[in-house]
Amino acid sequence: MWTQDGPNNSASGQENEPEVQMIGSKKRTFTPHPSHNFQCSCGTDDCRDVSHQGRGYQCCKCQRSESDRQTQKPCGVTIPITAFDITQNPPTLSKHPKQVVILMRHGDRTPVRERFGDLDVSHMASAWTSLLPSKLEQAEMDSVRVEREEGEGYNNYSSFVGEGHLGQLTSLGYRQCRGAGHELRRRYPGAQIRAFSTDFQRTIQSASCVLLGFAPTEAPVVHVPAPKNQTMLPNYDGSCKRYGQLRASILEEAYGGALRHLRQEVQEMLTPFMGREPMKEVLDFTPFCVHQDVVGEVPGIDWDLVQSVEKYKASLEGAVYANCELLRLAAGRLVQEVMDYLSNPGHQITLLAAHDNMMTAFLVALKIYKEQWPLYASMVLLETAEVGEETHVRVLMNDEVCLEWQPLEELHARVSGAVLSSAAYAAVCSS
Repeated sequence: MWTQDGPNNSASGQENEPEVQMIGSKKRTFTPHPSHNFQCSCGTDDCRDVSHQGRGYQCCKCQRSESDRQTQKPCGVTIPITAFDITQNPPTLSKHPKQVVILMRHGDRTPVRERFGDLDVSHMASAWTSLLPSKLEQAEMDSVRVEREEGEGYNNYSSFVGEGHLGQLTSLGYRQCRGAGHELRRRYPGAQIRAFSTDFQRTIQSASCVLLGFAPTEAPVVHVPAPKNQTMLPNYDGSCKRYGQLRASILEEAYGGALRHLRQEVQEMLTPFMGREPMKEVLDFTPFCVHQDVVGEVPGIDWDLVQSVEKYKASLEGAVYANCELLRLAAGRLVQEVMDYLSNPGHQITLLAAHDNMMTAFLVALKIYKEQWPLYASMVLLETAEVGEETHVRVLMNDEVCLEWQPLEELHARVSGAVLSSAAYAAVCSS
């Protein structure tokens, strides 16, 4: 998804130099970031390749004035597609890898709604359907067995699951996740892999594609925990009243405080085409920009809007999870599970297919959150290795090293304030 980041001016020879993008009479400055890669979709003379710290960037369709084009400055408009780029060299791998735990956002998808306030885009149904996986790709995903754990509860996020062509993994998402599986096999050829997922078709299919890319000849299985035991979305079954009450209270405070101006700015951008109270609607516009060449242009929706919306959402997540109690309720059980996985013997990959809002909470718990909305197929990868007689751990976010190799005990200490056992969670939520 779009973030505030964009390419730097490679002609200057200076890394991290902000670049000014002209859109009409407005100027916007972007700072490059090494963890994103981009896909060019213009093919005009206004584009040229630039690079930053070994990551590939491509400039895309220029929206600047004619006078700016004549200066031959590189274009500042980019389209981020996925965060996991298998064409780039990862950080140096350990010679003695052990446990690998990956929290992954699902791959590219279609929008989850056809109506956003006054905006009705139901006429695009056939275009979105054309972007779904091919019959062959679908058959491959269907070959992966899905085991659902029996248990109590329901999916409190059922309105975001999507039906028909809505909220579904696209063919691009299929390729992203299958490619990620290929890359994991290259990095960890001696490992076994297992996968867990939320009960969404797009996350189950994303996990299936990773498994197919990793070991296409084996009989892979995606495990879906029962709603009550789901830890890969905050308050998945909606049973934790304390979580709901506390989050609502913190949101109300943030709306009138630290995020008031940013919220107002986004609302002013949305109101002209969504009508009154747009902030109460689902703000899901990235798919329209990623696939504009197929579905067509929607007045009011562009990358400038997506950038502002996701900046707001990322800031909002940072604000609410500054509350330690809410953070523990949202991510504490997952953090505990991940730490348990990392402490296991042997060489195994554990894939956790989840969603953007789970990744933000998890990154806050690890104290590495940068208030950037996770792209499709983003990965937080924690890996352990033998260093002498000790077990060390490293944390990567889309191949950017966020925490260098350190004793596993140091990571335990780092997240100690965020962990929460299942028993403690149940006690808090039932009180």
